[in-house]
Amino acid sequence: MKRPLSLFAFTLVIGILLAKVTNSYDFIIFSSIFSLAVLLTFIIFSKDKKIYNNVFVVMVMLIFYIIGGFEYLYFDKKIKDKYKDFAGEQVTIKGTINSEVEYEDNKITCIILCEEISRDSVSFQTVKGSIRITVIRTPNANKYGFDNVNDLDYGDQIEVTGVLNIPSGMRNPGGFDYRSYLAISRVSAIMHVKEDNIISIEAGEKISFLKIGNFLRKSIVNVINNSLGPEQAGLLNGMLTGYRKGISKDIETAFRASGLSHILSVSGLHVAFIMVPFAFIFKKSGINRVLSNILITLILVFYIAITGLAPSVLRAVIMAVMILMGQIIWKEADTLNSLSLACIILLISNPHLLFSVGFQLSFAATLSIVLFNRNINKNLRMLIKSIFKYDAEYRHNNKTSVKSRLAPGLNPREAVIRGIRAYFSAENIIKKITSILSTTIAAQVGILPLGIMYFNEISIISVISNLLVAPFTGIIMVIGLIMAIAGHISLNISKLLGVFNNIFINVLIYISVISARIPFSVLKIGISSFLIVIIYYVLIWFFLWFKPKNKIKISKRFYIYSGLCITLIIFIVNLVPGQLEVTFLDVGSGDSIFIKTQEGKTILIDGGGEKGKTEDQPNTGEQIVIPFLLDRGVTKLDLVVASHGHADHIIGLYSVLEQLKVENVILPDYKEGGELNNIIDICMDRNIKVMHCKEGDNIYLDKDTYFQVLNPPYEVNRMENGESSLNNNSLVLNLIYKNVKMLFTGDIEKEAEKLLVDNNRGEGAITCVHVLKVPHHGSDTSSTMDFVEMVKPRVAVVSVGKNNYGHPSGDVLNRYENIGTKIYRTDINGAVIIMTNGKTIKVKVMFDNEYEYRYIKEAN
Repeated sequence: MKRPLSLFAFTLVIGILLAKVTNSYDFIIFSSIFSLAVLLTFIIFSKDKKIYNNVFVVMVMLIFYIIGGFEYLYFDKKIKDKYKDFAGEQVTIKGTINSEVEYEDNKITCIILCEEISRDSVSFQTVKGSIRITVIRTPNANKYGFDNVNDLDYGDQIEVTGVLNIPSGMRNPGGFDYRSYLAISRVSAIMHVKEDNIISIEAGEKISFLKIGNFLRKSIVNVINNSLGPEQAGLLNGMLTGYRKGISKDIETAFRASGLSHILSVSGLHVAFIMVPFAFIFKKSGINRVLSNILITLILVFYIAITGLAPSVLRAVIMAVMILMGQIIWKEADTLNSLSLACIILLISNPHLLFSVGFQLSFAATLSIVLFNRNINKNLRMLIKSIFKYDAEYRHNNKTSVKSRLAPGLNPREAVIRGIRAYFSAENIIKKITSILSTTIAAQVGILPLGIMYFNEISIISVISNLLVAPFTGIIMVIGLIMAIAGHISLNISKLLGVFNNIFINVLIYISVISARIPFSVLKIGISSFLIVIIYYVLIWFFLWFKPKNKIKISKRFYIYSGLCITLIIFIVNLVPGQLEVTFLDVGSGDSIFIKTQEGKTILIDGGGEKGKTEDQPNTGEQIVIPFLLDRGVTKLDLVVASHGHADHIIGLYSVLEQLKVENVILPDYKEGGELNNIIDICMDRNIKVMHCKEGDNIYLDKDTYFQVLNPPYEVNRMENGESSLNNNSLVLNLIYKNVKMLFTGDIEKEAEKLLVDNNRGEGAITCVHVLKVPHHGSDTSSTMDFVEMVKPRVAVVSVGKNNYGHPSGDVLNRYENIGTKIYRTDINGAVIIMTNGKTIKVKVMFDNEYEYRYIKEAN
């Protein structure tokens, strides 16, 4: 069997994926036994003797499958449970700084390899693990007498006191899984501490591989910073060392929009640019290939340390070392086997790397280039030939190589002329252009669904922009490498080289900025099902590799029938009755609710506030609401509702209105709008229809679904009560879908509740609702006994985060519990998802990255 390493890597990946999904040793064991039974059955009943040749390979594949599953489950539990006994407690830890120390505004962040931990700062116990520390800078904090907090470095010994917390998992569908992100670095816990809670710092004396790499990285960054302007230095540092702190937000945005963000981080291409100059120097110095390859390998090993063990660099270096060693031992290394070995080594050392975005993008791009580049290149050349009528005879007459044009006997002048003609011949130019294009297209094909999954966007012009910058990237890297080395001898030499490199860097920046400004250069898009990703990869594998490799011919009739079958399947799926789905997003101390009707109408009520209270929620609109919508495949909203003008409900809507297509916006019919004036301004700029609603209005969503507007009241009953006026004039919407009623109350308080109760005596519209959005985050200023007894909700959802207001009130929770209401809280349960067919309702909650299913039947 050819290339067995690729099969071993594949089963290792499958084992890790299934272990994450099932979180079960039993599943891995039973699936392995089942696979073994199937294999033995084939062996026993097969008459083909060749099957015995592959038995060993299949058995090894099973072993890698088991290794992947077991190792992931072991390390995942070990990381998650390491400090669970100390969660939420004030502790003192002693340990060693085990990462680069990041300084940002008024905080310092690093990872500490904890060695000892104590609850009382006296009796310590040994619990070794990694903890992410965020130190909040405070004036005059050095009460313990040290002044080296600004010089914290890799390997320093530190003792610090603070509250230890376990990082949160994915709290919203399609959201950021902070716990899994930290698990990639083996981090088990987090601490936010004030600077004056640092008890001691001692400079580390041990010399380690990573400490040397960190020192070299700082040294290179310092040289580049002193040789170029801030913007240019930030870009070059990112390309050379992976240090991205100097790259401005504008540059990052421009490079992402133009499809060039891979240039800002160290990748396999950058490793090649490091190898080539050294290989050239060693060759010209007369060093033989064996010694040259060994020296290059050592340089690449140190480069790994300089880049901080970036997955893409590890992958590229392992592949490069295999090629270098292959030149010494086997003469030639197989690229796919090299990639597979790199995957196996990295995942066995750290199975959580599989869920690193950098790891996935790096391997997907490289594998795609390895598999598809040749066929894409071939098709591109055929396309160019057909477009420019580039016939075979012309190609034959212009195919003479540069080497033949420089044959002995030619005078120097004639040799130079022939060499130039050869280099700029049509054949050579087409070859180079198609090579760059095919490599870029192949890489983009490989990472396309991943880019949509993680960034919810694709760059339409990435192929063109990559073609334009290709000549400059290598030049910038090579000059930058020389600058980094020469700058340690004389900074003036580095500055002189920087003058030339500055030109090329500015051209690179200019191309990215201009490309990003092109209308529709970036398309916002989402993938609603992981099945789509699997189908995509199967299709490109078949059409771009398997079909050409096996010379399979497919008739037009097959494509027609396939298209008809797909259309029929889509039609049948759409005939199946849908459900109403309501998602209460976890946006911290704010509200945001997404509704999708059975006919596919999409509604968003509120968008949360400007900032969340956790590390993974810096902005609700950008970081929570939009990713959730795109994850659901929603790029257009039929209706956006702003319940009232307070920031914790409105700020997140700004990004939604600016980045997604919105058909209609509904606001409360109330003159004092607070933040609502900004909403109106955005709607005017984007030609979005705005409507103001009040008590008595109905909003029809589809044939079975509509809102009854119950508040704000008519002008004569309008509530003017100072700070509470905005709250009490919130839009209150009663969603009616067949036999199910759901009440969305905004931030109304007792005054508005009294009016609702007075208007709904007896058989009122809001009597006995099935789902209630608890008013005002469960505040004691709302949910009066009269209101609670009238609505009598079966399910109540409290949208709340960490806050200083005492939300939700214990008394309020007791009122609901006393009437048998099941309460869900977004601060405890994460997002709460309600699904109903109009007769029964089902509740799902996000908890520790799992769905917890609860059923409430007989909604009618």
